[in-house]
Amino acid sequence: MGLALDGLTETIETTNMDERKEEMLRQSDAFIVLPGGFGTYEEFTTMLSWSQINIHQKPIALFNINGYYDDLVAMLQKTIDAGFAPAENLSLFINATSIEGIFDGFDHFHHELPYKYVN
Repeated sequence: MGLALDGLTETIETTNMDERKEEMLRQSDAFIVLPGGFGTYEEFTTMLSWSQINIHQKPIALFNINGYYDDLVAMLQKTIDAGFAPAENLSLFINATSIEGIFDGFDHFHHELPYKYVN
């Protein structure tokens, strides 16, 4: 059970996080990741990995307010440096410190996979 704000015009209830992420994907044109906790990290990494395997081609933006996501971006870079992901995967999300940076990133976003996945 989650919290709901007063004055909402619509509430969509889901039975679990997987259903929630599928509904987010279905209804969204893009994703803006605000500073948050473990659920936010899970939603970001799911949308990022789904982008990586071409389930969607929607832009994802980390709203990196006051460097909140600097350590996460550094971890993703470490993953690339260690050879676990191609460097091009960093282009699957936008790291922005302002609303203007997010929308500029959306305007210039082009989903391109670094390599083809084989099923």
